[in-house]
Amino acid sequence: MKKAVFLDRDGTLIKELKRKTRPFITAPREVRILPGVITACQKLQRAGYQLVMITNQSGIARGLFTVGQLQRINHHLRKQLAQKGVRLQAIYYCPHHPEGIRRRYRRKCRCRKPQPGLLRQAKKDLGIDLKRSIMIGDSWRDVQAGQRAGTRTILVLTGQGRASVKKLSRRERKKLDLIAPNMTQAGRWINRHLKS
Repeated sequence: MKKAVFLDRDGTLIKELKRKTRPFITAPREVRILPGVITACQKLQRAGYQLVMITNQSGIARGLFTVGQLQRINHHLRKQLAQKGVRLQAIYYCPHHPEGIRRRYRRKCRCRKPQPGLLRQAKKDLGIDLKRSIMIGDSWRDVQAGQRAGTRTILVLTGQGRASVKKLSRRERKKLDLIAPNMTQAGRWINRHLKS
């Protein structure tokens, strides 16, 4: 079975929007890849990891953007990464939220992080060994999803990372494999410590 690095999108791979009125990315032109992401992903690929993006996109349920808009954004990101030799093996997203205004997406589900549904779906679809894989994200939801799926977990301090760390108890921090300042350091740690 293959090993993978599961990557959150907003705050991990790309910059989050800071606007209070509209914090969701709704157009490809708003995509900005964070510093160090390209190099880290290139090295992880060379080390034999599949790269899989796992993202909550409750803006769909909230009526802030459509599935079509999300697909255009993700296609644009995928293209930008591919131009630098980085291949996302797959993209999985959760469009749901229990308080959404779009009835079709208004529900509790098993795919919205911190639930592990998207990681388990990737395991099934792509033949991934979750025990040899890592979830990297900037929020407690990301790392909890990874822990529940049985992966190693890294919290990066980009995006919401610094705020997320403050909310974690000492016990929760100890469950993490690493708290890294950014993707560069996360990638280095993986390549040094996870050889198999």
